[in-house]
Amino acid sequence: MDESSDEVIFQTNKISKLTFCVVCFFGIGSWIALNGIWVELPNLIHETPEGWKLASYLSVICQLGNVGMLLYLFLRRYIDNNKLQHYTILIITTFGGVALILLSAFWNETTFIFGTERSLALIILVFVVSICDCTSSVTFLPFMVILPGIYLSPLYVGESLSGLLPGLVALAQGTYKTNNITSPKQNEISYKDGMNFSQEIFFLLLAFLMFLSPLSYLLIKYLPSIKKLHILHLNFGGHNEEASFLVNESDITDSSCEETVNVNTKLRLLFIMLLLNVLQNGVLTSISSYSYAPYGNVTYHLAATLGAIFAALSSFLYLWLPTKSTKVVYLLSVCYFALAVLIFSAALKSPNPWLKSKTIGRILAVLVSIITSSLVSYTKLTIASMMMNYGDNYLLYSGIAIQIGGFLGAVVMFPIVNFTHVFKSG
Repeated sequence: MDESSDEVIFQTNKISKLTFCVVCFFGIGSWIALNGIWVELPNLIHETPEGWKLASYLSVICQLGNVGMLLYLFLRRYIDNNKLQHYTILIITTFGGVALILLSAFWNETTFIFGTERSLALIILVFVVSICDCTSSVTFLPFMVILPGIYLSPLYVGESLSGLLPGLVALAQGTYKTNNITSPKQNEISYKDGMNFSQEIFFLLLAFLMFLSPLSYLLIKYLPSIKKLHILHLNFGGHNEEASFLVNESDITDSSCEETVNVNTKLRLLFIMLLLNVLQNGVLTSISSYSYAPYGNVTYHLAATLGAIFAALSSFLYLWLPTKSTKVVYLLSVCYFALAVLIFSAALKSPNPWLKSKTIGRILAVLVSIITSSLVSYTKLTIASMMMNYGDNYLLYSGIAIQIGGFLGAVVMFPIVNFTHVFKSG
């Protein structure tokens, strides 16, 4: 290798603070809209006609948003990939921000459909947001190949912030300080009482954060100081040894090592990933209001916001305390499944779960939310890291397991929540 090649390698391994920050802001746009809607749910359910059933509606709508991802993958067969990727990223990040602005204006508008009042505007706009966020899964990461692999790390940091920042904003917002609220018609109170700012302001703040993503994308593409990294990266061959933000250099295995990995172990890990998402993105999200709302709106609010915050923090924790042990995955999964059963049981007993009127009951509800969110986030990240070691195909299988799991959980729970009396509102 000649001297100029050595210089390129050296420069691509140096990290630019400006580029690091810009990539972080770009990554924030990945899931910030949907994460924000979920942490704001405790402040929405009592001012919408769906009430506690709203969570099950949104859970299904979020899964239907995968149609955007499927459409993008289909169009790749007929349209130049670079152009398609470019315009898709601009569209989903811009439309996501616009949808959040529209949510701030119309989230509580209702329409009569077949004689029943429905939050049609909210549901449509959440669907638009879901399409944008789900499509980011297949566009953001492939786009980052224009930069050296070391900049995948700030992309992941940005994606983690997309869960952390909405949680912090919702925590600062607060909630109306009333317990055991059932519906607006049954309680002649001001729903803004106790809140530091309204739902409208919350959605506008999310929109501001969302618009940082397309702006950052354009900076990555066209800012001269960052474009230099494109050139260095291309000169180096388009790839380098820092190919993963989840895997340390010492963890990367060659193709001969993959053959020694037990296939059954891979299948077990994929099945665990499927089950984790059946519960996290399907079952537990659909019944979250039944699990936590009986303990009071403040408890529900803290469970949602602190759960999101600690889920993001546990993702950061993996950067310092990584593991590749299947035994750890099995142990953490069993703990999560056990707590998920507890949450599900509380929902079944709604509106009178255990220790409903006790302070210890409210504290335990919040703690369970924090622990389950942290466990599932860390476990899924561990499995994804192991799948990346096994090869790109298994990383793809992991992504498929995530989407199928969430879809199955949401579709199964929707009729149970809405057309049976298994779960009862207060």
